Amino acid sequence: MRLSLVVHVIGLIVRVFGPMFLAPLAVCLLYAEYRDAIGFAILMAIITLGIYTLYWVFKTKEEVKNHSDQGVGGVLGLVIYIVVGIVTWFLIPSEVGKMHEKDGRIPPFSGWTGLWLLLPIIGAFVWFIKVQGALNRYWESK
Repeated sequence: MRLSLVVHVIGLIVRVFGPMFLAPLAVCLLYAEYRDAIGFAILMAIITLGIYTLYWVFKTKEEVKNHSDQGVGGVLGLVIYIVVGIVTWFLIPSEVGKMHEKDGRIPPFSGWTGLWLLLPIIGAFVWFIKVQGALNRYWESK
């Protein structure tokens, strides 16, 4: 079910925006270790005009749900992101913080980290670097 949704979304993206977005998206799907690199993810979001963020949100929320039973999971998280994206600004940091807490660590931030996105341009970079950095540190310790 989940894989078919991802394939459907990718097919929709290709039909709407053309094949120029297929190559970067394929790189993301085939080389998962690059997805965790902050610079790579920012570059992919820029190259694909934000389409990569759909994959990042799905994968991040799915990993958090599978690993810690925290959060809404990938499919519902992606739907929330598409329908009311502003909720995701607060939901992802909250879930990542709870994942750290459940593992007996001090949460690196709370859901209020989403307020960074109210700052034009720079806020998005700060938010993403904080969230992906916390995820990278968490996974490296496992």
